[in-house]
Amino acid sequence: MKYKRILEKKEMRKKIVGWIVIFMGVGMLILPDYENWKTDCQEQARILAFLQKNTPEDCSNGMQEEEIIRKNQSSEAEPIVPEETSENQGGIFPRDETVRIEILAYNEKLASGGQQEVFTAENITKAPAFLNRYCDDMFGYIEIPKIDCRISLYLGSSDQHMDLGAAVLGGTSLPVGGQNTNCVIAGHRGWKHRAYFKRIEELEPGDEVLVTNPWRCLHYRVAYTEIILPTDSEKLEIQYGNDMITLLTCHPYRSGGKYRYIVYCFRSDDEQKLSSELPGTGNEQNLLRKEEMQTAKDSGEDLTSVADIGRESAFRRAGKMLVFILLIVLCMWKGRPVFQKCRYRTEQEHMERKKGGYFAQQKKDKKR
Repeated sequence: MKYKRILEKKEMRKKIVGWIVIFMGVGMLILPDYENWKTDCQEQARILAFLQKNTPEDCSNGMQEEEIIRKNQSSEAEPIVPEETSENQGGIFPRDETVRIEILAYNEKLASGGQQEVFTAENITKAPAFLNRYCDDMFGYIEIPKIDCRISLYLGSSDQHMDLGAAVLGGTSLPVGGQNTNCVIAGHRGWKHRAYFKRIEELEPGDEVLVTNPWRCLHYRVAYTEIILPTDSEKLEIQYGNDMITLLTCHPYRSGGKYRYIVYCFRSDDEQKLSSELPGTGNEQNLLRKEEMQTAKDSGEDLTSVADIGRESAFRRAGKMLVFILLIVLCMWKGRPVFQKCRYRTEQEHMERKKGGYFAQQKKDKKR
């Protein structure tokens, strides 16, 4: 009797361990996707709250505009607000015409020769001094349809702002448009279950980039790309006569920031048409970049990350498939005794019914 109890306890432990392994496997399978979905929902909530408060002109997302109008017209509708966390204590940049005029004056001052005074390692993490009261507020958002990127935008590339979305480097033009401006927007190459600018290398000349500020949506198109060193700050300066933004991220992917990958984009809406006369829109820059990359590859250094990102995605899919198959096998193995008992009971019941039916027929025959 005692030996039987010991065997039962061992069997119970095995069952408990088995189910723990099953639940851990399910967690490993769904947790990354859940975290990604959760952070994406929080991001979209911030963007929707921004649109609801400011309703910029020429907004790129018509469905959201309709939703905002419908919610504003409904007196019982509650305002949409992002989930408040310890990392998100900032508000939303106000749509103030006086502030816009100050920003335009700041951009003009940078273009007239003041950029070198503020574009330093110390200042790139900060918003301009006259906007200190809004330094942690969401200034807008950037949208890149080609790579399915839509993230909030902040002023100053501090760690807090970079964790929440993309950030405008301090000392560069603010993203309100206008001639002689170059707004440098930095973003991570994938961070904390979010992609950010992870697929930035897929951008090609002509691809659209949209920047929405509190007043309007600005339309830009990719002109050319370039790989630079972290010290090549002159590549990020204003190109006079142009209205542009420059996207900036680390390169190659998972390299720890050895280089910088930059994408030059020029304004393409009614105020400035993208043309072949703009610098870098022809094949010269692209050919030069390909020659530089080929030289680096010949020396044993591959400066492209597309294959690396593709392999990472393939490994993740294969890992999920493997975990899924193992879970199925484990469930079948742990559930085998249950299936056997059910089958045994079913067979017994069938035999009993069959036997009962036989004897019932015998009794009927006897009565006749």
